[in-house]
Amino acid sequence: MITFRTLPIELLEAEAELLVCAYFADLIPLRGDASWVDWRLNGQVSQLLLANRAQGEYGEALLLPSRGKLPCPKVLLLGMGESRELTSERLVEGCARLIERAAKMQVRGLAISVIGREQLAVEYEQNVTDMIDGLLAGCNRLFSSEEEFTVIFVEDEKRRFDVLLKTVRFAIESFTYRFLADRDPSCIGGNPQES
Repeated sequence: MITFRTLPIELLEAEAELLVCAYFADLIPLRGDASWVDWRLNGQVSQLLLANRAQGEYGEALLLPSRGKLPCPKVLLLGMGESRELTSERLVEGCARLIERAAKMQVRGLAISVIGREQLAVEYEQNVTDMIDGLLAGCNRLFSSEEEFTVIFVEDEKRRFDVLLKTVRFAIESFTYRFLADRDPSCIGGNPQES
């Protein structure tokens, strides 16, 4: 069963097995959550970018230990390619792949913020829906209804948190209707708000 939680906090404050954030090939120096993670990890991500060991290409992933500098022991940075090429299809597929990576790592919970939220032209609600679709599709493919997996969505801006909470609920109901009509919808857990 996958459970979604929404918390009105910064990503760097979230407690989970895995902290996930996106970075883009054309947004160097890093921006948004990726820049804050990099700062907390003493520039480790920037060093990898400067050494050309990471480029932010779509599908790329960097797994780093937090070494006690974040509440989450592991950090996964997802390369999303060029920021202007962020599409619904990329978000859905990228989040489905995220679940596959988490399963291989034997992680049963992660914290994430809305991918692309730092960009002004981004449709926040659509990105949330696309991410939910990808996360649910990935879980649907990999986990039985008895296995538990938790996704914590975080948003520290009050107005956006209200939108996030409403959109997560709608996206779960919509996904259940669109994709799971022939399956048991009990494999998706609620979305309790926490403060």
